[in-house]
Amino acid sequence: MKFPLAHFLKFCRALRVDTKESNVIRLGDHLLGTQQWALKEIVKGLEQGQHEFVILKCRQIGISTLMLALDLYWLFSHRGMTGALVTHDEPARDQFRATLQMYYDGLEPDWKQPVVQNNRNQLVLRTGTRMSYRVAGTRGKGGGSLGRSAALSFLHATEMAFWGDPEGLSSLRSSLAEKNPSRLYVWESTANGFNHWFDMWSDSKTSVTQRPIFVSWWANEMYRADRGGPVWNSYWGRTGRPTQVEKTWAREVHKLYDVRIDDEQFAWYRWLAAEKVTDEMDRMQEFPHTEYDAFISSGSQFFAATAMGEAVKRTRKTEGTCYRLQTGSDVRQTNLMLLTAPGAKKSANLWVYEEPDPAGVYVVGADPSYGSSENADRSVASVWRCYGDRIVQVAEFVDAAIPTYAFAWVIAYLAGAYGSRGNGGGSSMLNLEVNGPGTAVLNELQNMKKQRYQEAARGDRSLMDVMGNMSDYLYRKYDSIYGSMSALHTVTTFQMKERMMNVFRDYFERGMLIPRSNELVEEMKSVVRDEGSAPAAPAGKHDDRVIAACLATLAYNDSIRQQLITRGFNYDYVHREVVEPMQEPIARSVQRFMKEIGYLEDVRVQKKNTGVGRYRGKGLH
Repeated sequence: MKFPLAHFLKFCRALRVDTKESNVIRLGDHLLGTQQWALKEIVKGLEQGQHEFVILKCRQIGISTLMLALDLYWLFSHRGMTGALVTHDEPARDQFRATLQMYYDGLEPDWKQPVVQNNRNQLVLRTGTRMSYRVAGTRGKGGGSLGRSAALSFLHATEMAFWGDPEGLSSLRSSLAEKNPSRLYVWESTANGFNHWFDMWSDSKTSVTQRPIFVSWWANEMYRADRGGPVWNSYWGRTGRPTQVEKTWAREVHKLYDVRIDDEQFAWYRWLAAEKVTDEMDRMQEFPHTEYDAFISSGSQFFAATAMGEAVKRTRKTEGTCYRLQTGSDVRQTNLMLLTAPGAKKSANLWVYEEPDPAGVYVVGADPSYGSSENADRSVASVWRCYGDRIVQVAEFVDAAIPTYAFAWVIAYLAGAYGSRGNGGGSSMLNLEVNGPGTAVLNELQNMKKQRYQEAARGDRSLMDVMGNMSDYLYRKYDSIYGSMSALHTVTTFQMKERMMNVFRDYFERGMLIPRSNELVEEMKSVVRDEGSAPAAPAGKHDDRVIAACLATLAYNDSIRQQLITRGFNYDYVHREVVEPMQEPIARSVQRFMKEIGYLEDVRVQKKNTGVGRYRGKGLH
């Protein structure tokens, strides 16, 4: 869709607006850099066939003012359109309506469309176009009624982060037209922790029909200290230099948005931090440097922002191989599907980032659904390769519907594949959360161990090969004199969660723990420490991947690392020889392993145009 930008800018020059810094001006004569940034992205998106825009913004940068101008222009330009302007509370609705009235009153007659009705409920034009004024509310009392009895082809929704009824947001989205060529939907808000607005922003990053737009303070030419002025002299001066922290975030801004921060902007931000918004959490939420800084949860952030920023940059470049691992009614049945099509990847439950190395040493952290907490509703197995000086993630399994017995089989498959002993003598160690459902998983694993000896006696060593590659983490009581081993695996009590979360954080912030899963890093962002409680994600957010990774790290720290240090198995030593990367994809490696133990038939079925390769399971013979 071609957007008439020149005509819209001419329309903006006919609009009067009351501004904070310059009183009443003509909007189009003084478009801020932030407004130009957002408008450029909207124009680009429309030309690429995108009609829905999710705008994450900082405070006081004129985005709502510009979007109101776009509201009026769009309604004037399209006949018979039904739209809505939705605010978070009634004062905002009244203010926006007053701004629209000011726009309309200041227009020359040639620009105006005849108005049939304009009250606090709706704006109706003689062309048949109408726009209702709605209030989402900041308290959860809507019951999902915001979008009922509505069919919208135009929408401007503001400050969704403060809406109190997430069901209303879902209802509103379901009322939007999908085929109307003139449809336009704009969602714009500042951040407010890890809530439904964070989910919506995250979803827009991977959507093909939505366009995410991040606009922050550095695009606003007003947010800078005049060179030679009192703020510049006090916070920068002739000998000013950016600190290491400032260099880090300035580099990230340049890398992500191709914007260079100058000394006047550094000085202004220092003044902002020292005199205006002194609370760091509030400042990062309301004036974020990047989209990754914007979302701050209540409570104290558990992982350091600098380390998180580096992890985000690294995992954005990492693309794991996606699979769908399905179990049958028996341990001897499984389906392993390689997923390559973009749409098919959404059904993946296994991501592999690195080939199994026969000489490698691995740990598997496993957290069954509802094991570590009542909010942990997914079963997660996290696989890491161990060195004396670091631990690197190589695979991750996540599934919300898998039963406990089948999760035990998945753990055995992964531990077997990554612990398959070659000439180098590789191995894997499992640390399982055994609280609640974890006992059922452990019971099935123990049944498999018993079964392997029975089958080995009959000449079938398939289970012997799987279970023989996996050792169990033995819990060590650290407050005893000798630290004797007293139990299998881990029960996540308050004290244990404190310990394993802090062990995980220490390795991570020292650069010795390398996550490869972008979803794991996203969950790490939401982990906070509230007074009197162990580190965890807030209600409604996931930390299942984090818990599984912590379990793996705990086993590495307690049982494996010292042995590898003693043997000299540091990362640089193990990888001292430069070798060509393996050409064989992980699908063949896993398939070969499962075929050898009798779980998989060497048959591949390629479905046309689906990008899904299937490996069909068969029973042992």
